[in-house]
This record gives sequence, C-alpha cells and structure tokens, in this order.
Amino acid sequence: MKKNAKRVFSAVIAASLTLSMGVAAFAEQHTNITVKGGAGGSGSSVYVKPDEEPFIDVDENDWFYDDVVKVYKAKLMEGTSDTEFSPYARLTRGMVATILYRHAGSPEVTYRNVYDDLEDGLWYTDAVIWATDNEVLYGYGNGLCGPEDYVTIEQLAAIVYRYVGSPEVSGNKIAEYDDVNSITPYAVDAMEWACENDMLVGTMLHPTSVALRAEAAKMFAKILDIKAAE
Repeated sequence: MKKNAKRVFSAVIAASLTLSMGVAAFAEQHTNITVKGGAGGSGSSVYVKPDEEPFIDVDENDWFYDDVVKVYKAKLMEGTSDTEFSPYARLTRGMVATILYRHAGSPEVTYRNVYDDLEDGLWYTDAVIWATDNEVLYGYGNGLCGPEDYVTIEQLAAIVYRYVGSPEVSGNKIAEYDDVNSITPYAVDAMEWACENDMLVGTMLHPTSVALRAEAAKMFAKILDIKAAE
C-alpha cells in the first residue's frame, strides 16, 4: 500500500514538473505572451508584444497591423489605453493635430487664447496652437476650432496635405473611384495626393465619412515613408 502511494506521489510530482517546463518552454518560444499566475495573479494569459505593439485589439492579420506598429514605434500614435489601440474608433481634430505635432518634434508652445473652445492644459492644447500657427489646422471662424469634433477622410487628407507643403499632384487617380464627385472642391488636390501616395483604403473614397484611427495610422505611416525618402 505504501509503495503504491509513493508511486502516485512521484507521478504527480513528475507531471507537475513536466507541465511547468512545458509552460516555460511555450512562453520562451512565444515571446509575445506573458503567463500570469501564482500569488496575486489571475492565472490567465495576456498578450504582450514588446517588440511590436502592446494592443490586444490589433492582430497580425489585420490590414492595418503594419501601419499601427510603425506609427506606434515612431511615437506618433498611442493607444486609447495601455492595451487597446481602438482602430475602429473615430478620429478627432485634436488627435490629428497631436499626431502631426509629435511628428514635428513637439516644439515648445506658449498658451494663448487662440480659440474660445481651446482651454489651457488639455492633452491637445499645444498641438492645436502649433497646428494653427503653422497653417496646418484652420478654425471654423467665430473663435471656434472644434478640437473634439470628428474628422472626415477628406478633412484629414487636407490637413496632412497642408502639413507636407501642399505639393503638386501629377495625375487624376481619384477619377477611378465611383464617388469622386462626392469630394468637396477644397479637398480635391489633397485627396488626389493621398491616392497617389496609397494613403486611402478600399474601393470607394468615402470623402465625407468620419475617418477611423486605423485609417489615420495608414496615412501617417505613409508620411513616415515619404519623410524617410527625402
């Protein structure tokens, strides 16, 4: 009876050691996974990608994956939390100004009452003032800027187009899209430029649709490529 008990106990110990070694080996082979457990741990697995991006809502099979990785590593776009990028969340004017402000090196800005709806000390305050001073972002008039308003695709293209100096466009690629006539006249050159630089997504332009964070990531990833080639 004692021999059988010892055998069972030995088998349990061996199985435990094998399981622990297996988990360790799996974690070592899959460096994007951290296994939590033990005292104070939940025992669940959390995806962490230290060499790429830490977002659980961005998958390697997503069309925007490479773009998100690029803008995140370049410190142009952060997550909406420590673990989420929110690729399908809508983009605001304050977000756009902030991304471009970071790309410009976040120069020092002194607050002044540029717009009635722009308070001092907000996360986008310096960026909006900088973007306004550099004629990248325009207000609505009547002292308003709408930094928390959503940005359409053609508005995003126009802002980024102004940021790079409004270069001449060489073709008419937007004519290939069925909804080309939906573009507001002021944004035609900007949308053409965005098309020529492969910044837009899909088979339709949707110029007046609200831009998503994933679409912004693609556009700003292309900006990084353009600037790197200069």
